[in-house]
Amino acid sequence: MVFERYSNDKRVQLFYLLEKICQKLELTDTQYQDAKGKYKAVGEWLDGGEVLHPHAPHIFPQGSMSLGTTVRPLGRDEFDIDLVCLLNLFSSRCSPEAVRKAVGERLEANEVYKKMLEPLNRGWRLNYAQSSKLHLDITPATKDDGSQNGGLMVPDRKLREWKNSHPQGYVKWFEDIAALMPTIEFSERVVMAKVDPFPEQVPFKSILKRCVQILKRHRDLCFINNDAKNAPISIILTTLAAKSYQHLVLSRRFTSELDLLFSVIQHLPDFIEERVIQGQKIYYIPNETTSGENFAEKWNTHRERAEAFFSWHKKAISDFEKLEQVEGLDGLQRLLGEEVFGERDTSVVFNDYVDVINERRRNRTLSVASGVGLTTGIGTPVRRNTFYGK
Repeated sequence: MVFERYSNDKRVQLFYLLEKICQKLELTDTQYQDAKGKYKAVGEWLDGGEVLHPHAPHIFPQGSMSLGTTVRPLGRDEFDIDLVCLLNLFSSRCSPEAVRKAVGERLEANEVYKKMLEPLNRGWRLNYAQSSKLHLDITPATKDDGSQNGGLMVPDRKLREWKNSHPQGYVKWFEDIAALMPTIEFSERVVMAKVDPFPEQVPFKSILKRCVQILKRHRDLCFINNDAKNAPISIILTTLAAKSYQHLVLSRRFTSELDLLFSVIQHLPDFIEERVIQGQKIYYIPNETTSGENFAEKWNTHRERAEAFFSWHKKAISDFEKLEQVEGLDGLQRLLGEEVFGERDTSVVFNDYVDVINERRRNRTLSVASGVGLTTGIGTPVRRNTFYGK
C-alpha cells in the first residue's frame, strides 16, 4: 500500500488537489453549454428528413460524456463528444454500409454540416470551427434482433459487417459500480455523480470516475512522445478500473479515499483474462453487457499493444509511488505536472490553491474535512506550515 507515511490530513489535501486537477480536465461551463446546444441541433436534424425520420431515430450520448470521465486531449483544448444515432425501425439484417450511408447522407443534406463532415470507420465526425474546441462523433446503430438485453449493432466499414455494442447498458453497468460506497475509516463519503439525458457536470464525482480520468491523462502524457497508436484505449482503462473498484470495495476496508484510488490502479491487470484457444494465448477483457465483445481483441493481432499496456501500468505505479516520497508543495507540483497531469493544468490548480490558503490564513478560516478538502466550516484547523513541508 502506498501513502502509509501520510498523515490523514496530508491524504485529504492530496486527494483535494487531485480532485481540482481532474475538474480542470473537463469541459468548462461555456464549452459544456456549447456542446449541449450542438448535440441538440444535430439530434433534431437527424430526426428530420425523409430517409431517417420513418425509422424513429433515437439520439443519445455515449463514451466519456455519458460516463462522466471526460478528459481534454493533452496539448489541445478540443474535446471529443460521442453520440449514437439509433435507427429503431432499421433491421440488423440490412446492410451495415447502407445504414451508415443513410446517416451520412442526412448530414450532407445540411449545408453547414456538409462542410464539417469526415468519414469514420463506424460512423461520421463533425469538425466544428476552432473556436468551438470540440468535434462530434456520430455512430449509426440498429437494434440487435438477437439480443435479450437491448443490445445494438453498429456498422464496421472496413470489415463490412455488424459489430455488437451496448453503450446504454455499459453506462448502467459502470454507474452501478461507481455508486458502490467504500468502507473508509475516519473519512466522510465522497459525493457521487448522476447521469442525465445529456449528463450534467457536477463538482465532486465518484472515486471511480476520478480514477479513470487520472488513468487517461497519465496515459496521454506517457505516450505523447511515443507510439500513440499503441496507447491503451480508454474503454480498456475504464473497464479494468471499474472491475478493480468493484472487487476492492466489496472485499476490503480503506483508511482513506486516496488509498482506495491507488489500490484500484495497482490491481488493474488482475482483471485481464488470458484464454488459450488452439494452443495460443489470447488476451480477453469482456464487455459485461455485450456477449462476445472483447475489448482487448486487437491485442491478439498487435501484441505490441499488450506490451505497451503492461509497460505503461508499471510506469504508472512507479510514478504514483513517488508521491509518497515527495517533499514540499513545489516538489508535489513538479511531480504531478511532469508525470501525471501535464504542467498547464497542474500549475493552474496549485496557483489557485496557494491563493486560497493565503486568503483563508489571513482570515483564520482555513480548515480541511476528509473527503471534501478545504472548507470554511467545521474541520481540522490547518497548521501554519503546509502539509507538504518538512
